[in-house]
Amino acid sequence: MQIVEPFTVLAAFNVALTLLGALGAWGLKQMSANLRDLKTSIAKCDTDVQAARHEVSDVRLYIAERYVRTDDYKAALDAIFNALRRIEDDLKDKQDKALRFRPATGFGDLGKGT
Repeated sequence: MQIVEPFTVLAAFNVALTLLGALGAWGLKQMSANLRDLKTSIAKCDTDVQAARHEVSDVRLYIAERYVRTDDYKAALDAIFNALRRIEDDLKDKQDKALRFRPATGFGDLGKGT
């Protein structure tokens, strides 16, 4: 059995350590490149999200300007129909008063309540 010289063991250790260091450096370089790509992708996604938010805001504004909510529409229609009913009632009252207070003679059929 031969005795291994300390210099050879030290040289083998240095070679192994150098290879391990080179492998670690390569791994760190790859992670750095991936991290840089990831940051670029995130920045692009942020830009896309901001653009989408702007578009959604524009759509909301368009809808708010052009369309009426259903409950607001129903409330407005109810108010219109109530006003029309009041007008109709007032016209009926005026018609009844006009028919009641017309003279019964002198104008032919106009004085008779129809």
